[in-house]
Amino acid sequence: MAIQSKIKWTESTWNPVRGRPRVSEMQKKWVIDIRDRCAETGVLFFFKQWGGKRKSKTGRELDGKTYNEMPG
Repeated sequence: MAIQSKIKWTESTWNPVRGRPRVSEMQKKWVIDIRDRCAETGVLFFFKQWGGKRKSKTGRELDGKTYNEMPG
């Protein structure tokens, strides 16, 4: 996937993810793919928001869970 090709998984310890405000919402499959890749490689995953034109309605849950992992 193109989004992952820009991420250096072996050099990352934390991956915050957020959608851009006032822009069309990002694809759920992109976020799930990044979350799963983080889990596979031991990288912390923080999901800030879906973004979009009405981010207050889209929230920051992914599959019913809030992801708040941050480096210590």
